[in-house]
Amino acid sequence: MIQTKKLKIWIIVSHALIIIGVGHGMACFGLLEVIGLAGTLTQLFTFHFSELLNIVSVISLLMISGQVMIIVSLYQMNRIRKLILYIPGIIFLWFSLFCFMYYAANEESAAFLAPFCLPFFVCTTIAFFGTPIKRFFYWMIDKDFAQEE
Repeated sequence: MIQTKKLKIWIIVSHALIIIGVGHGMACFGLLEVIGLAGTLTQLFTFHFSELLNIVSVISLLMISGQVMIIVSLYQMNRIRKLILYIPGIIFLWFSLFCFMYYAANEESAAFLAPFCLPFFVCTTIAFFGTPIKRFFYWMIDKDFAQEE
């Protein structure tokens, strides 16, 4: 598992910049997070629970908790504590994306979401599988050089 600071920041930024289709326009996940957090706080004080606001609130809480876990893992010195915070943080970010995709499955904006998930997918794939891919690549290069000699 790769745990560089740059990669962690790229994971957070690429997740926040996923563009989604909402209504007759588009927004990014970072804006959805702010709207959901504001909706959560107003729900706590007004006790008005609508289905859409509940789903957006849950998604935004998942996003915020995942981002906070990854940011806190940046400042941990112990390798095990870093992993304990980093892996669930990435899982929370993916789970928030899947929750949104499940909710928006019947809407036309769901197909609009897929291409903008690619940077987040690439960053998390590098985080989880970067070391084995790198080892395999170097193994293939060494194998090719050994066969040429």
